[in-house]
Amino acid sequence: MKKRTSGFTLIELVIAMAVVAIGLAITIPTMRDFTNTNHQAEQINKLTRDFAFAKSEAVARGEPVIVARTGTTAGDWFDGWDIQVVSDGTVLRTTPSLTIPALTLLETSGANSVTFNASGSTSSAITIQLCDPNTDIDNIDKEITVTVTGRIALDPRIDCTP
Repeated sequence: MKKRTSGFTLIELVIAMAVVAIGLAITIPTMRDFTNTNHQAEQINKLTRDFAFAKSEAVARGEPVIVARTGTTAGDWFDGWDIQVVSDGTVLRTTPSLTIPALTLLETSGANSVTFNASGSTSSAITIQLCDPNTDIDNIDKEITVTVTGRIALDPRIDCTP
């Protein structure tokens, strides 16, 4: 009497590996897009949060607080920004550069900073767009606007494509 061993045959193993490979081929690009979308939302939320923080600090301190980009290219906020008190230069918060190289974070008029006065207003309006030229996903591009009254608005429905 011959004893039969249990296990998988080579054909069953190859079929199982093919099913796993097909599943990975479908999910990996979707997960990459999902991760990029979350990173982009994180970056735009950081900038929005920092504008709100600077405004609240200006009102609380009763003196101007500036949010200034740290990069060298005009209007490009990609390299990060600092929040500091204008009168003594105290840095309240520093936000490092963006972590996704494909993104652009540009101020449309090339402004280097926005200053919140003690009343929470600003001396000039600023609009910054977060764009990803390398994606086909709809509703990825976003825009932050800070008005002269100090209102901070996020518009998630812009399209940066030329």
